[in-house]
Amino acid sequence: MEKIQTPSQALTITALITLTNLFGISFLKAERQYSAVAQPSAGINCSLVLFML
Repeated sequence: MEKIQTPSQALTITALITLTNLFGISFLKAERQYSAVAQPSAGINCSLVLFML
Protein backbone atom coordinates (compact mmCIF):
# COMPACT_ATOMS: atom_id res chain seq x y z
CA MET A 1 0.00 0.00 0.00
CA GLU A 2 1.40 3.35 -1.03
CA LYS A 3 0.93 6.13 1.49
CA ILE A 4 1.82 8.89 -0.98
CA GLN A 5 -1.03 10.17 -3.14
CA THR A 6 -0.86 12.68 -5.93
CA PRO A 7 -3.07 15.78 -5.55
CA SER A 8 -5.26 14.60 -8.45
CA GLN A 9 -5.88 11.26 -6.74
CA ALA A 10 -6.82 13.00 -3.48
CA LEU A 11 -9.20 15.34 -5.32
CA THR A 12 -10.79 12.44 -7.18
CA ILE A 13 -11.36 10.52 -3.95
CA THR A 14 -12.79 13.61 -2.26
CA ALA A 15 -15.11 14.25 -5.20
CA LEU A 16 -16.33 10.63 -5.19
CA ILE A 17 -17.03 10.73 -1.45
CA THR A 18 -18.88 14.05 -1.81
CA LEU A 19 -21.00 12.76 -4.69
CA THR A 20 -21.77 9.56 -2.79
CA ASN A 21 -22.91 11.58 0.22
CA LEU A 22 -25.08 13.85 -1.93
CA PHE A 23 -26.69 10.90 -3.69
CA GLY A 24 -27.24 9.17 -0.35
CA ILE A 25 -28.98 12.24 1.07
CA SER A 26 -31.13 12.53 -2.06
CA PHE A 27 -32.18 8.89 -1.80
CA LEU A 28 -32.98 9.24 1.89
CA LYS A 29 -35.12 12.33 1.19
CA ALA A 30 -36.90 10.51 -1.63
CA GLU A 31 -37.44 7.54 0.65
CA ARG A 32 -39.11 9.78 3.22
CA GLN A 33 -41.35 11.36 0.58
CA TYR A 34 -42.41 8.04 -0.95
CA SER A 35 -42.28 5.95 2.23
CA ALA A 36 -46.01 5.19 1.88
CA VAL A 37 -45.37 3.62 -1.55
CA ALA A 38 -41.84 2.26 -1.40
CA GLN A 39 -40.25 -0.13 1.06
CA PRO A 40 -38.67 1.69 4.06
CA SER A 41 -35.20 0.31 3.33
CA ALA A 42 -35.11 1.28 -0.37
CA GLY A 43 -33.23 4.55 0.17
CA ILE A 44 -30.68 2.98 2.50
CA ASN A 45 -30.03 0.12 0.07
CA CYS A 46 -29.42 2.58 -2.78
CA SER A 47 -26.99 4.53 -0.60
CA LEU A 48 -25.08 1.38 0.28
CA VAL A 49 -24.86 0.34 -3.37
CA LEU A 50 -23.53 3.77 -4.39
CA PHE A 51 -21.07 3.73 -1.49
CA MET A 52 -19.64 0.39 -2.64
CA LEU A 53 -19.12 1.50 -6.26
